[in-house]
Amino acid sequence: MLTLLCMRSASAARIDLSIHETDAPTVYKCDTIPTYAADPLRACASVPGDAACFSLTPETFWSCAGTRKGPDFATANHCVTMHDPNGHFYGGACLHEGHAQYAAASNWDGAVAAPDHSAPLPSPPPPAPSADRRRRQRHPETSRMQPGWIPMGRDGHSGISGDAIGWERQPGTSFGGDLWCEAGAPAVGWSPGSTTCPERVGEPLQVKILTYNLFWWNLFGVRNGNGNSAGNLIRDSGPFDFMGFQECSDVQHVLNTAGLAGEFTGYSPANAIGMAWNNRDWRELAKGYVDVAEDSHLQWYGVRSAVYARLQHRHTGKITLLVNHHGPLPTHVPGGICGPEATAYNILRLIGERAHHGDAVFLLGDFNAYKEATTFVELQKYLTLAHRGTAFNGVDEFYTNCGEVLETNNLGTGGSDHEALKVTFGIY
Repeated sequence: MLTLLCMRSASAARIDLSIHETDAPTVYKCDTIPTYAADPLRACASVPGDAACFSLTPETFWSCAGTRKGPDFATANHCVTMHDPNGHFYGGACLHEGHAQYAAASNWDGAVAAPDHSAPLPSPPPPAPSADRRRRQRHPETSRMQPGWIPMGRDGHSGISGDAIGWERQPGTSFGGDLWCEAGAPAVGWSPGSTTCPERVGEPLQVKILTYNLFWWNLFGVRNGNGNSAGNLIRDSGPFDFMGFQECSDVQHVLNTAGLAGEFTGYSPANAIGMAWNNRDWRELAKGYVDVAEDSHLQWYGVRSAVYARLQHRHTGKITLLVNHHGPLPTHVPGGICGPEATAYNILRLIGERAHHGDAVFLLGDFNAYKEATTFVELQKYLTLAHRGTAFNGVDEFYTNCGEVLETNNLGTGGSDHEALKVTFGIY
Protein backbone atom coordinates (compact mmCIF):
# COMPACT_ATOMS: atom_id res chain seq x y z
CA MET A 1 0.00 0.00 0.00
CA LEU A 2 2.85 2.38 0.60
CA THR A 3 4.42 4.16 -2.29
CA LEU A 4 7.60 3.00 -3.89
CA LEU A 5 9.99 4.26 -1.33
CA CYS A 6 12.79 2.49 -3.13
CA MET A 7 12.53 5.33 -5.67
CA ARG A 8 13.99 7.71 -3.11
CA SER A 9 17.64 7.63 -2.14
CA ALA A 10 18.32 8.34 1.51
CA SER A 11 20.96 10.90 2.34
CA ALA A 12 24.03 9.59 4.10
CA ALA A 13 24.22 12.73 6.24
CA ARG A 14 23.74 12.43 9.97
CA ILE A 15 22.74 15.46 12.03
CA ASP A 16 23.82 16.06 15.61
CA LEU A 17 20.67 17.54 17.11
CA SER A 18 22.47 18.35 20.35
CA ILE A 19 24.10 21.28 18.55
CA HIS A 20 21.55 23.92 17.42
CA GLU A 21 21.75 27.49 16.35
CA THR A 22 20.11 29.65 18.95
CA ASP A 23 17.15 30.49 16.69
CA ALA A 24 16.65 26.95 15.40
CA PRO A 25 13.14 25.54 16.02
CA THR A 26 12.78 22.68 18.45
CA VAL A 27 12.35 19.23 16.93
CA TYR A 28 9.94 17.03 18.84
CA LYS A 29 9.25 13.34 19.30
CA CYS A 30 6.15 12.65 17.20
CA ASP A 31 4.60 10.27 19.73
CA THR A 32 4.44 13.02 22.40
CA ILE A 33 2.33 15.43 20.31
CA PRO A 34 -1.37 15.46 21.29
CA THR A 35 -2.89 14.91 17.83
CA TYR A 36 -0.65 11.92 17.09
CA ALA A 37 -3.33 9.25 17.46
CA ALA A 38 -5.96 11.13 15.42
CA ASP A 39 -4.45 10.02 12.13
CA PRO A 40 -5.27 6.53 10.76
CA LEU A 41 -1.81 6.30 9.24
CA ARG A 42 -0.41 6.95 12.72
CA ALA A 43 0.81 10.37 11.63
CA CYS A 44 3.39 9.12 9.12
CA ALA A 45 4.80 6.41 11.41
CA SER A 46 4.35 3.92 8.57
CA VAL A 47 6.53 5.99 6.24
CA PRO A 48 10.20 4.99 6.64
CA GLY A 49 11.52 8.56 6.60
CA ASP A 50 10.67 8.51 10.33
CA ALA A 51 9.94 12.26 10.28
CA ALA A 52 7.03 14.60 9.65
CA CYS A 53 5.65 18.13 9.74
CA PHE A 54 3.03 17.79 12.47
CA SER A 55 -0.35 19.49 12.48
CA LEU A 56 -2.07 20.74 15.62
CA THR A 57 -5.44 20.63 13.86
CA PRO A 58 -7.27 17.55 15.13
CA GLU A 59 -7.91 14.83 12.54
CA THR A 60 -5.64 16.46 9.98
CA PHE A 61 -2.98 14.54 8.10
CA TRP A 62 0.60 15.38 8.80
CA SER A 63 3.07 15.99 5.98
CA CYS A 64 5.21 12.86 5.73
CA ALA A 65 8.93 12.98 5.00
CA GLY A 66 10.12 10.17 2.71
CA THR A 67 13.48 8.46 2.87
CA ARG A 68 15.03 11.20 0.75
CA LYS A 69 14.36 13.75 3.49
CA GLY A 70 14.33 11.61 6.60
CA PRO A 71 17.95 11.78 7.80
CA ASP A 72 18.37 15.56 7.59
CA PHE A 73 14.74 16.55 8.08
CA ALA A 74 15.41 17.82 11.59
CA THR A 75 17.33 20.85 10.35
CA ALA A 76 16.40 21.05 6.66
CA ASN A 77 12.62 21.44 6.84
CA HIS A 78 10.16 24.28 6.34
CA CYS A 79 7.35 22.91 8.47
CA VAL A 80 6.43 26.11 10.32
CA THR A 81 6.01 28.04 7.05
CA MET A 82 3.74 25.49 5.34
CA HIS A 83 -0.02 25.03 5.66
CA ASP A 84 -1.72 21.79 6.54
CA PRO A 85 -4.70 20.51 4.45
CA ASN A 86 -7.11 22.58 6.56
CA GLY A 87 -5.26 25.83 5.98
CA HIS A 88 -3.42 26.13 9.32
CA PHE A 89 0.34 26.32 9.69
CA TYR A 90 2.02 23.07 10.60
CA GLY A 91 3.23 23.08 14.19
CA GLY A 92 6.81 22.12 13.41
CA ALA A 93 9.02 19.12 12.73
CA CYS A 94 8.99 15.86 14.66
CA LEU A 95 10.83 12.56 14.50
CA HIS A 96 9.51 9.03 14.95
CA GLU A 97 11.20 6.34 16.95
CA GLY A 98 13.53 4.70 14.45
CA HIS A 99 14.96 7.97 13.17
CA ALA A 100 18.71 8.18 13.77
CA GLN A 101 18.28 11.36 15.81
CA TYR A 102 15.09 10.46 17.69
CA ALA A 103 16.81 10.29 21.09
CA ALA A 104 17.99 13.89 20.77
CA ALA A 105 14.51 15.23 19.95
CA SER A 106 12.38 16.90 22.64
CA ASN A 107 9.12 15.87 24.22
CA TRP A 108 6.20 18.10 23.28
CA ASP A 109 5.94 20.96 25.78
CA GLY A 110 2.64 22.49 24.73
CA ALA A 111 4.13 25.37 22.75
CA VAL A 112 5.49 25.79 19.26
CA ALA A 113 7.96 28.15 17.64
CA ALA A 114 6.50 30.80 15.33
CA PRO A 115 7.82 31.01 11.76
CA ASP A 116 10.23 33.78 12.81
CA HIS A 117 11.20 31.77 15.91
CA SER A 118 10.55 34.81 18.10
CA ALA A 119 7.22 34.07 19.79
CA PRO A 120 5.19 31.01 20.68
CA LEU A 121 1.93 30.20 18.93
CA PRO A 122 -0.95 28.98 21.09
CA SER A 123 -2.47 25.65 20.22
CA PRO A 124 -5.75 26.23 18.35
CA PRO A 125 -8.94 25.15 20.12
CA PRO A 126 -10.10 21.75 18.89
CA PRO A 127 -13.14 21.79 16.57
CA ALA A 128 -16.10 19.51 17.12
CA PRO A 129 -15.14 15.92 16.28
CA SER A 130 -16.14 14.68 12.86
CA ALA A 131 -18.35 11.60 12.65
CA ASP A 132 -16.48 10.40 9.58
CA ARG A 133 -13.23 12.20 8.80
CA ARG A 134 -13.04 10.67 5.34
CA ARG A 135 -16.05 12.72 4.30
CA ARG A 136 -14.65 16.05 5.37
CA GLN A 137 -14.28 18.58 2.59
CA ARG A 138 -10.63 19.28 1.82
CA HIS A 139 -9.08 22.35 0.28
CA PRO A 140 -8.39 22.04 -3.47
CA GLU A 141 -4.91 20.75 -4.19
CA THR A 142 -2.48 21.65 -6.93
CA SER A 143 0.21 19.64 -8.64
CA ARG A 144 3.62 19.61 -7.01
CA MET A 145 5.44 18.76 -10.22
CA GLN A 146 8.03 21.28 -11.38
CA PRO A 147 7.00 23.99 -13.88
CA GLY A 148 7.51 22.77 -17.42
CA TRP A 149 7.05 19.12 -16.54
CA ILE A 150 5.19 17.24 -19.27
CA PRO A 151 3.21 14.13 -18.28
CA MET A 152 3.97 11.04 -20.29
CA GLY A 153 1.35 9.94 -22.81
CA ARG A 154 -1.00 12.90 -22.41
CA ASP A 155 -0.85 14.28 -25.95
CA GLY A 156 -3.30 11.70 -27.28
CA HIS A 157 -1.29 11.09 -30.44
CA SER A 158 2.25 9.81 -29.93
CA GLY A 159 2.63 6.15 -30.77
CA ILE A 160 -1.11 5.48 -31.11
CA SER A 161 -2.04 3.13 -33.92
CA GLY A 162 -4.87 3.87 -36.29
CA ASP A 163 -6.13 0.35 -35.52
CA ALA A 164 -6.56 1.11 -31.81
CA ILE A 165 -10.00 1.01 -30.20
CA GLY A 166 -9.77 4.76 -29.72
CA TRP A 167 -10.92 7.12 -27.02
CA GLU A 168 -14.18 9.04 -27.10
CA ARG A 169 -15.01 11.62 -24.46
CA GLN A 170 -18.52 12.42 -23.30
CA PRO A 171 -19.09 16.11 -24.14
CA GLY A 172 -19.50 18.41 -21.16
CA THR A 173 -17.79 16.11 -18.66
CA SER A 174 -14.64 17.04 -16.78
CA PHE A 175 -12.97 15.55 -13.72
CA GLY A 176 -9.70 16.57 -12.08
CA GLY A 177 -10.27 20.33 -12.19
CA ASP A 178 -7.63 22.36 -14.01
CA LEU A 179 -4.87 19.89 -13.17
CA TRP A 180 -2.66 18.13 -15.70
CA CYS A 181 -4.60 14.88 -15.12
CA GLU A 182 -8.03 16.33 -16.01
CA ALA A 183 -10.18 13.81 -17.88
CA GLY A 184 -13.66 13.43 -19.26
CA ALA A 185 -15.94 10.45 -18.88
CA PRO A 186 -16.08 7.92 -21.72
CA ALA A 187 -18.67 8.72 -24.39
CA VAL A 188 -21.98 6.90 -24.28
CA GLY A 189 -21.46 3.56 -26.00
CA TRP A 190 -17.66 3.61 -25.72
CA SER A 191 -16.23 0.18 -24.94
CA PRO A 192 -12.67 -0.99 -24.12
CA GLY A 193 -12.92 -3.70 -26.76
CA SER A 194 -15.50 -5.75 -24.89
CA THR A 195 -17.98 -5.37 -27.76
CA THR A 196 -15.53 -7.07 -30.11
CA CYS A 197 -14.55 -10.00 -27.90
CA PRO A 198 -14.20 -13.27 -29.86
CA GLU A 199 -16.96 -15.85 -29.51
CA ARG A 200 -16.19 -18.36 -26.77
CA VAL A 201 -16.01 -21.56 -28.78
CA GLY A 202 -13.56 -24.42 -28.44
CA GLU A 203 -10.83 -24.61 -25.86
CA PRO A 204 -9.41 -21.28 -24.66
CA LEU A 205 -5.75 -20.43 -24.45
CA GLN A 206 -4.90 -20.37 -20.75
CA VAL A 207 -3.05 -17.25 -19.62
CA LYS A 208 -1.64 -17.20 -16.08
CA ILE A 209 -0.93 -13.77 -14.58
CA LEU A 210 0.63 -12.63 -11.30
CA THR A 211 0.29 -9.27 -9.55
CA TYR A 212 2.50 -8.63 -6.54
CA ASN A 213 3.41 -5.56 -4.49
CA LEU A 214 6.92 -6.38 -3.28
CA PHE A 215 7.18 -3.96 -0.32
CA TRP A 216 10.66 -3.25 -1.70
CA TRP A 217 12.06 -0.77 0.79
CA ASN A 218 11.42 -3.22 3.61
CA LEU A 219 11.68 -6.68 2.04
CA PHE A 220 14.78 -6.00 -0.03
CA GLY A 221 16.13 -2.93 1.77
CA VAL A 222 15.69 -3.52 5.48
CA ARG A 223 15.55 -7.34 5.39
CA ASN A 224 17.92 -7.91 2.47
CA GLY A 225 15.52 -10.21 0.62
CA ASN A 226 14.32 -12.14 3.67
CA GLY A 227 15.99 -15.35 2.57
CA ASN A 228 14.71 -14.95 -1.00
CA SER A 229 11.13 -15.33 0.21
CA ALA A 230 9.55 -13.43 -2.70
CA GLY A 231 11.65 -15.18 -5.33
CA ASN A 232 10.77 -18.57 -3.86
CA LEU A 233 7.05 -17.73 -3.86
CA ILE A 234 7.16 -16.69 -7.53
CA ARG A 235 9.14 -19.77 -8.56
CA ASP A 236 6.93 -22.19 -6.64
CA SER A 237 3.62 -20.64 -7.74
CA GLY A 238 4.26 -20.65 -11.49
CA PRO A 239 4.37 -21.09 -14.32
CA PHE A 240 3.22 -17.65 -15.40
CA ASP A 241 2.73 -15.95 -18.74
CA PHE A 242 2.81 -12.43 -17.36
CA MET A 243 3.82 -10.84 -14.06
CA GLY A 244 3.12 -7.35 -12.75
CA PHE A 245 5.04 -5.88 -9.80
CA GLN A 246 4.53 -2.74 -7.73
CA GLU A 247 7.16 -1.29 -5.38
CA CYS A 248 9.79 -2.95 -7.54
CA SER A 249 12.96 -1.00 -8.17
CA ASP A 250 14.77 -3.81 -10.04
CA VAL A 251 12.60 -6.21 -12.02
CA GLN A 252 15.68 -8.06 -13.29
CA HIS A 253 16.71 -8.82 -9.73
CA VAL A 254 13.26 -10.31 -9.10
CA LEU A 255 13.57 -12.51 -12.19
CA ASN A 256 17.05 -13.61 -11.14
CA THR A 257 15.95 -14.58 -7.63
CA ALA A 258 12.97 -16.50 -9.02
CA GLY A 259 15.19 -18.38 -11.48
CA LEU A 260 13.30 -16.94 -14.47
CA ALA A 261 15.82 -14.56 -16.01
CA GLY A 262 16.48 -16.87 -18.97
CA GLU A 263 12.88 -17.08 -20.16
CA PHE A 264 11.31 -13.78 -19.10
CA THR A 265 11.73 -10.25 -20.43
CA GLY A 266 11.46 -7.55 -17.76
CA TYR A 267 10.25 -3.99 -18.26
CA SER A 268 10.15 -1.18 -15.67
CA PRO A 269 10.17 2.27 -17.30
CA ALA A 270 8.79 4.45 -14.49
CA ASN A 271 7.95 4.81 -10.81
CA ALA A 272 9.15 1.35 -9.77
CA ILE A 273 6.31 -0.41 -11.60
CA GLY A 274 7.66 -3.56 -13.22
CA MET A 275 6.25 -6.20 -15.52
CA ALA A 276 7.63 -9.30 -17.19
CA TRP A 277 6.45 -11.76 -19.82
CA ASN A 278 7.50 -15.24 -20.90
CA ASN A 279 9.42 -14.48 -24.09
CA ARG A 280 9.40 -18.10 -25.23
CA ASP A 281 5.62 -17.96 -25.65
CA TRP A 282 4.98 -14.25 -26.19
CA ARG A 283 6.57 -11.66 -28.44
CA GLU A 284 6.49 -7.93 -27.83
CA LEU A 285 4.48 -5.71 -30.17
CA ALA A 286 4.56 -2.46 -28.19
CA LYS A 287 5.26 -1.15 -24.70
CA GLY A 288 5.33 2.09 -22.75
CA TYR A 289 3.73 3.99 -19.91
CA VAL A 290 1.30 6.83 -19.29
CA ASP A 291 1.04 9.17 -16.28
CA VAL A 292 -2.52 8.94 -14.98
CA ALA A 293 -2.68 10.47 -11.47
CA GLU A 294 -0.75 12.24 -8.70
CA ASP A 295 -0.57 11.72 -4.94
CA SER A 296 -2.47 13.97 -2.57
CA HIS A 297 -0.47 16.46 -0.51
CA LEU A 298 -1.53 14.39 2.48
CA GLN A 299 1.00 11.74 1.46
CA TRP A 300 2.85 12.90 -1.63
CA TYR A 301 5.57 11.05 -3.51
CA GLY A 302 4.85 12.14 -7.07
CA VAL A 303 2.85 11.16 -10.14
CA ARG A 304 1.42 7.69 -10.71
CA SER A 305 1.67 5.79 -13.94
CA ALA A 306 0.23 2.81 -15.75
CA VAL A 307 2.80 0.65 -17.56
CA TYR A 308 1.65 -1.40 -20.54
CA ALA A 309 2.85 -4.00 -23.02
CA ARG A 310 1.01 -5.37 -26.07
CA LEU A 311 2.04 -8.98 -26.58
CA GLN A 312 1.29 -11.69 -29.13
CA HIS A 313 1.22 -15.42 -28.45
CA ARG A 314 3.77 -17.03 -30.73
CA HIS A 315 1.78 -20.19 -31.48
CA THR A 316 -1.84 -18.97 -31.72
CA GLY A 317 -1.39 -15.34 -32.74
CA LYS A 318 -3.71 -14.16 -29.95
CA ILE A 319 -2.91 -10.68 -28.65
CA THR A 320 -3.18 -9.18 -25.18
CA LEU A 321 -2.68 -5.73 -23.70
CA LEU A 322 -1.22 -6.01 -20.20
CA VAL A 323 -1.58 -2.88 -18.01
CA ASN A 324 -0.01 -2.58 -14.54
CA HIS A 325 -0.84 0.33 -12.24
CA HIS A 326 0.25 1.50 -8.78
CA GLY A 327 -2.28 4.04 -7.58
CA PRO A 328 -2.02 7.42 -5.86
CA LEU A 329 -1.87 7.86 -2.08
CA PRO A 330 -3.34 7.99 0.48
CA THR A 331 -5.72 5.07 0.22
CA HIS A 332 -8.59 6.86 1.95
CA VAL A 333 -8.43 9.63 -0.70
CA PRO A 334 -8.81 7.57 -3.89
CA GLY A 335 -7.35 9.19 -6.96
CA GLY A 336 -5.07 11.58 -5.06
CA ILE A 337 -5.27 15.20 -6.25
CA CYS A 338 -6.85 14.12 -9.54
CA GLY A 339 -9.77 12.30 -7.96
CA PRO A 340 -11.03 8.76 -8.54
CA GLU A 341 -12.99 9.50 -11.71
CA ALA A 342 -10.08 11.16 -13.50
CA THR A 343 -7.74 8.35 -12.43
CA ALA A 344 -10.11 5.67 -13.73
CA TYR A 345 -10.80 7.51 -16.98
CA ASN A 346 -7.11 8.12 -17.67
CA ILE A 347 -6.50 4.37 -17.33
CA LEU A 348 -9.44 3.60 -19.62
CA ARG A 349 -8.13 6.15 -22.09
CA LEU A 350 -4.77 4.38 -22.11
CA ILE A 351 -6.56 1.11 -22.91
CA GLY A 352 -8.55 2.73 -25.69
CA GLU A 353 -5.47 4.25 -27.26
CA ARG A 354 -3.23 1.17 -26.97
CA ALA A 355 -5.49 -1.88 -27.37
CA HIS A 356 -6.85 -3.02 -30.75
CA HIS A 357 -10.28 -4.50 -31.35
CA GLY A 358 -10.20 -8.15 -30.31
CA ASP A 359 -7.25 -7.77 -27.91
CA ALA A 360 -7.66 -9.39 -24.52
CA VAL A 361 -7.02 -6.61 -21.98
CA PHE A 362 -5.70 -7.36 -18.50
CA LEU A 363 -5.50 -4.51 -15.99
CA LEU A 364 -3.89 -5.31 -12.65
CA GLY A 365 -2.04 -3.71 -9.78
CA ASP A 366 -2.15 -2.11 -6.36
CA PHE A 367 -4.59 0.77 -6.89
CA ASN A 368 -4.06 2.25 -3.40
CA ALA A 369 -7.83 2.56 -3.02
CA TYR A 370 -10.25 0.70 -0.80
CA LYS A 371 -12.54 -1.79 -2.53
CA GLU A 372 -15.59 0.51 -2.35
CA ALA A 373 -13.70 3.46 -3.90
CA THR A 374 -15.19 5.36 -6.83
CA THR A 375 -12.08 4.44 -8.85
CA PHE A 376 -13.27 0.84 -8.88
CA VAL A 377 -16.93 1.78 -9.36
CA GLU A 378 -16.00 3.57 -12.58
CA LEU A 379 -13.66 0.85 -13.86
CA GLN A 380 -16.33 -1.78 -13.30
CA LYS A 381 -18.69 0.05 -15.64
CA TYR A 382 -16.37 -0.89 -18.51
CA LEU A 383 -14.26 -3.83 -17.36
CA THR A 384 -14.96 -7.06 -15.46
CA LEU A 385 -13.53 -7.41 -11.96
CA ALA A 386 -11.75 -10.76 -12.08
CA HIS A 387 -10.17 -10.98 -8.63
CA ARG A 388 -9.52 -8.88 -5.53
CA GLY A 389 -7.06 -9.41 -2.70
CA THR A 390 -7.81 -8.96 0.98
CA ALA A 391 -4.79 -6.86 2.03
CA PHE A 392 -5.51 -3.22 2.94
CA ASN A 393 -9.24 -3.59 2.22
CA GLY A 394 -8.90 -4.74 -1.36
CA VAL A 395 -6.31 -2.45 -2.96
CA ASP A 396 -4.93 -5.26 -5.20
CA GLU A 397 -7.23 -6.09 -8.10
CA PHE A 398 -7.49 -7.73 -11.56
CA TYR A 399 -9.72 -6.53 -14.43
CA THR A 400 -10.34 -7.77 -17.97
CA ASN A 401 -12.48 -6.99 -21.00
CA CYS A 402 -12.66 -10.39 -22.75
CA GLY A 403 -10.83 -12.84 -20.54
CA GLU A 404 -12.74 -15.75 -19.00
CA VAL A 405 -11.78 -16.25 -15.37
CA LEU A 406 -10.82 -19.91 -14.94
CA GLU A 407 -9.11 -19.85 -11.54
CA THR A 408 -8.03 -17.36 -8.86
CA ASN A 409 -5.44 -17.84 -6.13
CA ASN A 410 -4.13 -15.81 -3.19
CA LEU A 411 -0.55 -17.05 -2.95
CA GLY A 412 0.46 -15.55 0.40
CA THR A 413 2.75 -12.62 1.09
CA GLY A 414 6.22 -14.07 0.59
CA GLY A 415 7.53 -11.50 3.07
CA SER A 416 5.63 -8.54 1.60
CA ASP A 417 2.80 -6.65 3.28
CA HIS A 418 0.58 -7.57 0.28
CA GLU A 419 -0.58 -10.90 -1.04
CA ALA A 420 0.68 -12.17 -4.36
CA LEU A 421 -2.41 -12.80 -6.51
CA LYS A 422 -2.69 -15.19 -9.44
CA VAL A 423 -5.48 -15.41 -12.00
CA THR A 424 -5.75 -17.96 -14.80
CA PHE A 425 -7.71 -16.54 -17.71
CA GLY A 426 -9.01 -18.17 -20.84
CA ILE A 427 -8.85 -16.19 -24.08
CA TYR A 428 -10.44 -17.21 -27.39
